Amino acid sequence: MGIPLPCRTGHVSLLLNFVSGCLSRRSELFTHAAHEPPLVRAASVRNWARSTPAPIRSALALAWYTARLEWPQPVARVKRLWQTRRPSTYDEKIRYKMARDRRPLLTTFADKLAARDYVTERVDATRLLNIHDRSTSASGIRWSRLPEEYVVKVNHGSGGIIIVSRRADRSTRLPSPEERPGWSRHLIHPDNADPARMAALSDYWLTLAYGWTPGSYAEWAYVNVTPMIFVEEYVAIGGRGLAPCVKVHCFNGIPVTFTVTSFSAAHFEEADARFLITEIDCAAAVTGLEASELSAVVRHCRALSEETDFVRVDWLITPDGLRFGELTNYPAGGQGGPMGLGTASPFDVAELYFDAWTLPRRYTRPLCYTLPLGPTGRSR
Repeated sequence: MGIPLPCRTGHVSLLLNFVSGCLSRRSELFTHAAHEPPLVRAASVRNWARSTPAPIRSALALAWYTARLEWPQPVARVKRLWQTRRPSTYDEKIRYKMARDRRPLLTTFADKLAARDYVTERVDATRLLNIHDRSTSASGIRWSRLPEEYVVKVNHGSGGIIIVSRRADRSTRLPSPEERPGWSRHLIHPDNADPARMAALSDYWLTLAYGWTPGSYAEWAYVNVTPMIFVEEYVAIGGRGLAPCVKVHCFNGIPVTFTVTSFSAAHFEEADARFLITEIDCAAAVTGLEASELSAVVRHCRALSEETDFVRVDWLITPDGLRFGELTNYPAGGQGGPMGLGTASPFDVAELYFDAWTLPRRYTRPLCYTLPLGPTGRSR
């Protein structure tokens, strides 16, 4: 026997009432929003969409991405190729590279562990921080044998970091995977370094894909990286919980600028200063490093960047000098221009980078590729 007709009718009535209520709320919203400024109107529509039940919200998001040619993935790729066909700014050149460059070298740069091997081959292993342990899963990490201070990382994305330091606030706790923290960064005290919680969070990061999410430019370099967890040596300067950095933008094998960055109390990275590569003395005065140390790093950057048209080489400032951090293919995902350089404006610096970067006519690439869809959004 089937479901009795009155019960069916009741379900249909409930569904119709629900849809009618949603449409009524939508009508009131758009009537009210029509008299608001565009930015306020857009925020009102977004708030309405977020207030709908999860299945409807997912359907709305899919319809939105499809209408904007952001989904499915092959359509989004064609759109990106068309959008970046004539790059006229530094950010657009980054997006041009993101849409076209499919060389395996970029995967080597994106993989934090493979990049260390590349530095060993091209420069010197003494520039690397020590690794205490590594594994394809958290169960393979010998948590009880780690020192008091250390850094837990995953190698296949931007983020996914736990810094264990005596300088951290004792009240800070790690989130659980159920909270879906995404590609987050955490600074915790050794007293709060619970191995079980760190293992759960690390395994959660291993399940995330950093290659692509609808509505964003694909960061293809991360697609073929085999996810791993590794525990790195912790370094800091003075009372800071996080080491400051020197980031060198290199174009066609030529280092162009130093960017000195540090972390705020809220753990956000901020640019403190930027210098031309010829202003080594000025950069040394700001960083407290010897000019000879910066000169050596410039030579290292030439060796690390000579096989590509662009890469940013990041170095950590430690008590023992500069140590290798990572190689960055797509700074800010091509969405954020550089800060100013002394009396030069951010626009002037972007123009400097644009002029220094000669894009190749064609990158060597495979005939086809597929990017994984990340289960969560990305944080930058």
